[in-house]
Amino acid sequence: MAEQIPKITAEQLAQKGVVAAPDRLTGNPQENKMVFDRLIREVVAVAVNMAIDVLNEMIPAENDRETAEAGRASAEEKRAQAEADRVTAEKGREDAEGRRATAETERNKAEEARNRAEQERVNTTDGIVAQAAQQAQAAAASASQASRFVTDAAAEVTKAKEQVTEAANQVKLAEKEVDHANEKVEDAEAWAKGTRNGVEVDENDPTYQNNAKYYSEQAESTVGPKVTPEQLNEAIKTVNQRIEGVSQEVEEVASSAKSGNLGGGCFTGELEDIDFRMGSLVNTGAGWNSYSFPTSFEGTPHVILQPESFNGWVQIKNVNPDGFLYCLRKFQEGQNGAEGSVTSGSYYTASGTSSSSGHTKNTLVNAVTLPGAPVLPTTDTTEEPVVIHWFAFEFNGEE
Repeated sequence: MAEQIPKITAEQLAQKGVVAAPDRLTGNPQENKMVFDRLIREVVAVAVNMAIDVLNEMIPAENDRETAEAGRASAEEKRAQAEADRVTAEKGREDAEGRRATAETERNKAEEARNRAEQERVNTTDGIVAQAAQQAQAAAASASQASRFVTDAAAEVTKAKEQVTEAANQVKLAEKEVDHANEKVEDAEAWAKGTRNGVEVDENDPTYQNNAKYYSEQAESTVGPKVTPEQLNEAIKTVNQRIEGVSQEVEEVASSAKSGNLGGGCFTGELEDIDFRMGSLVNTGAGWNSYSFPTSFEGTPHVILQPESFNGWVQIKNVNPDGFLYCLRKFQEGQNGAEGSVTSGSYYTASGTSSSSGHTKNTLVNAVTLPGAPVLPTTDTTEEPVVIHWFAFEFNGEE
């Protein structure tokens, strides 16, 4: 326990205060100064320090008190919350008790209903058991009828499957017909326009040399883009003349074949033993190009090529039943050899009669210089779109 702090008495103030000092100080300056704070040092400081010590001793106790007060307040809050929870629980208990009483009442009602149902169940006249037996019999009859329905339905399903299969076959046939019709449409387009589905037919297509577009282009290249009736008649006349010429050539070939003079060889046979065809193509590029016959020969045919309006010549190789390779060649520009020349003069001859004479001027050729042959190699291939006529024939008779 801390001791009591003594109070500062009047005697201490009288003894230690400035009032106790003599009216005239006779000490040195340091001693004189100490007179003024002697009361503080010897009385007030001792009392104040004792009070501070007591206060310091009270701080832990105050802290403990504050902690205890906080704990008390928290405990009071918990107590109040617990009381509120108790009140809520009590209300819930009362509600549960009410529900329990209601459930008990419902249970009693259900028990009474069960008893009544049991009495009805054991009633053999119109009780539940009798009704169940009747319903079981009705269910058996329904099951039998349902079985018949299932059998009938299975038969209908089988029939439907057969119909579906037949319909599928019809669809496939229809698709084939559509594909065939589409092919016919594409062929019609190829023969009429020279395109198939809007794309230019290539040289391997059977319609390449036989479509309306090709002959239209050939006619346009022959008579010009604008054809007058006179030009058309002239073109028809030219075509007829060419047909007559080809017919004559065919007759000559047939005659030569019969006599064994075809191509200087010793072939013999009838006209029907010769398979011949003719047509035209347009050069597709420089170098060697391939061409396929519209239909293949049985064997390797003989082929004759003739370029149209071309200052050069055409070569051919690799002839086979399906086609051949060809190449257009011409002299390199500026290397066609030295040109020939003619030196001429004039002379006069008399004409008229003795009474009316005259003379006529005539040209006299003095000298002729023949063209010089070009120095090889002097040829180039060309990609010019030159029209080339071809004639192919195959002799199928006995040799």
